[in-house]
Amino acid sequence: MTAKKDADEARVAAERRHFESAGAHDPLPEICRYRTRRYVQPRVNEVFGTLTQADFYTRPILEKAASGRQVTVLSLGSGNGELELGLASDLLRGGTDRFHIEGLELSTVNVEAANANARAQGLEGKVSFFEGDFNTLTADRERDFVIANQVLHHVSALENLFDALAHILGKDGILLTRDMIGRNGHLAWPECRELIDRVWSEIPRRYRYSHRENRFLDEPPDRDYSRNSFEGIRAQDILPLMLERFSFARFYAFGGITEKILNRALGPNFSVDNEDDLAFVNNLELLNDTAINGGLIKPTVMLAHVAVEPRTLTCWRERTPERCVRMPG
Repeated sequence: MTAKKDADEARVAAERRHFESAGAHDPLPEICRYRTRRYVQPRVNEVFGTLTQADFYTRPILEKAASGRQVTVLSLGSGNGELELGLASDLLRGGTDRFHIEGLELSTVNVEAANANARAQGLEGKVSFFEGDFNTLTADRERDFVIANQVLHHVSALENLFDALAHILGKDGILLTRDMIGRNGHLAWPECRELIDRVWSEIPRRYRYSHRENRFLDEPPDRDYSRNSFEGIRAQDILPLMLERFSFARFYAFGGITEKILNRALGPNFSVDNEDDLAFVNNLELLNDTAINGGLIKPTVMLAHVAVEPRTLTCWRERTPERCVRMPG
């Protein structure tokens, strides 16, 4: 028990160091944004009725605010507050000031910085940040929305968190989430790794240079990020546990092969101005799509609007949450 406690404390310390560092919020390479614009966003727009990436969060909040009542939002793992402050500005531009956003963040440094940014931007009455650990979240009161933007895969106590969220959301609340749902530690499942290895064996050497390790790689990057941190600690449990406890209103899932080649380490090797690079990315995405649609692999990233009470599901084609689950073994 002591060894586990020590390991968890070390993970917490590593988590704080990482998200307080300057590199924690480095933007993705332009080739990743190209892939999102061309392949991911059009399907998200279709499923969620959005026009832009920001609409994923703003649209349902604006719709709720249109009723004339104050809308309450809890954002988990708010970091430096960039998303929450941007959301507040978007909502004000969208014509409503009937909202308040609370950001829950583990790091004291980030909480102080986020509140300072809120004051500097004149948003302190609309957005506030406080320190806390979502692993031990308790249901203090109901909210209209909970935002979980790339944070669920950092949670070890998923059952406790989901139980608390069920109370916080109540009958009418909605969880707005984008997250990783692949194998723990963001490792590739064996069937997916087989396809990745085939791709890797055929790609030019210039695509194999890691800009994080400053060297050419012999194998595609596929390390277990959860060994010394909470990164992907229980990623594979997120979707099954959510299916047990919640009802999906809107859902889209993708990924598996592509992100092992297009990421912060290898992505800078590709140029959006190079036709050969774009052709490679297009073919890679086609392979990924075909493998998911054919049932060969399961997707690793989801976007979802989730409720406690039963909802009618809107998803992309036949990619229901149930069909996207990959159980161990």
